[in-house]
Amino acid sequence: MPILTIILTFLGGWRNLVAAGLLAAMVGSLLYYVNEYDNRGREIVALERQLVDHKNDVIVLETNIGLLKDTLTGLNNRLAERSGDLEKFCAILADVKASTDPKDDEPVGGTAVPLTFERLKKMEAK
Repeated sequence: MPILTIILTFLGGWRNLVAAGLLAAMVGSLLYYVNEYDNRGREIVALERQLVDHKNDVIVLETNIGLLKDTLTGLNNRLAERSGDLEKFCAILADVKASTDPKDDEPVGGTAVPLTFERLKKMEAK
């Protein structure tokens, strides 16, 4: 209790004690709100950085998706070309197998491999 008496004497009465208490509460509240405002500001800055990072990630992913679509289109076109080439090659092999020309059976140049190469060259020349 002597501490309260010293404080009352120092402040000059109960009114000044109440005023000092209110002033202390206002300063404390002000410091609390400034601290909270600072914390929220730091959180907002961190979230904005994360947002920019995520937007950049989205841009990279969209670019990668575009590249993958272009790659798939190219591969599909190449597969279609290969499929056509394979069909032509199978037709040549079937034609060589079904060939009844007597010179196709000659010992030199009459085997299936040279005939196939010859017909492939003709096909490529077209």
